[in-house]
Amino acid sequence: MEILPQEVESLSRAAAKSLSENLCLEEKPLLVSVLGSGWEKLPSACEIKSEIPFSEIPGFAEPRAKGHEGKIVLASAGETDILFQLGRLHCYEGYSPLTVCFPIWAYAALGVKAILLLCAAGGLNPVFLPGDLIIVSDHILLWGENPLTGLLDSPNPRFHLEGSNVYSPFMSDALRQCLPPETRVDVGVYVYTKGPSYETLAEATLLRVAGADVVGMSIAQEALTAHALGMEVAAMCCVTNLLLPPPLTPPTHDLVLEVAGKTVERLTSFPERYARMMCDRLK
Repeated sequence: MEILPQEVESLSRAAAKSLSENLCLEEKPLLVSVLGSGWEKLPSACEIKSEIPFSEIPGFAEPRAKGHEGKIVLASAGETDILFQLGRLHCYEGYSPLTVCFPIWAYAALGVKAILLLCAAGGLNPVFLPGDLIIVSDHILLWGENPLTGLLDSPNPRFHLEGSNVYSPFMSDALRQCLPPETRVDVGVYVYTKGPSYETLAEATLLRVAGADVVGMSIAQEALTAHALGMEVAAMCCVTNLLLPPPLTPPTHDLVLEVAGKTVERLTSFPERYARMMCDRLK
């Protein structure tokens, strides 16, 4: 089912109601983390309190990509509750940007104040290595449709949405502070491409010249939607394959899942530390 602009606000309220009731939320969660390719094991050290599949939430489409389970989990990270979205939707699956970003609308209607977007990405900056974590400082969305297309001017006027401060400096700094000390982490610009094919050498070279450090098929539209809805946003990606210099072996989705999965296994302490730091700020 595709979401239409005229129904997004009412449908998001219905989705928020479903999440609240089915997850047995005692209070509004302050933080949501969207887990992309290879990140599904991040909540493994948390206590899972309840969960609901996308199929039971009004307006949520079902992911079709491998490694994207499609469910929302309420987990206890120490003394702090956090919502994890296991799997995301992509435009390359045939969904519109509004349908892909509809979960963000539901979280805003639920009262969520901050969102952390996690994904896998291809490396364009030659100093990066597979397994590196890159905190997104900015993004390029010139090669994808804006997810706010066709929407009304509420809550923010469509032509006056400030684009230079999408990513929260506090949330981004907190990411680095909460990662294990031995983690290879850097900051970079993420460029969105629709996919599903990986970039050619010429395309990768063009994106690098344009100022991008990593490339992927998600994050940017979700980040812009969350920013428009008044949420604080941070994003981090795991470099799973290198596009520059050109690889000897072509990248595959299985390789992406494997490299990201191995990196995530070393981050067991991260969710609790990050949730605690963020919720102390947001309360």
